Amino acid sequence: MTECEKVHERGRKGYREPPIPRPRLGQTEVNALPGLTDTSLFPMAAEAAGLSFEQLVERLLEQALERGGNAPATLPA
Repeated sequence: MTECEKVHERGRKGYREPPIPRPRLGQTEVNALPGLTDTSLFPMAAEAAGLSFEQLVERLLEQALERGGNAPATLPA
């Protein structure tokens, strides 16, 4: 099962940080959010799926507003 399928199975939607184990004492947290410039891979993947950069940003904003604007995406238990 791909990470995307796991996220979908848990009912999560939108642009979010990939699940990374919590760091232990002495470890550094890694944040690997996909970029949102028009030359980043995330928008290129959206374009391959038929969405322009503007449509992608609009969709991300709409999804955030549907969640309640400031409400974070659900996190694993």
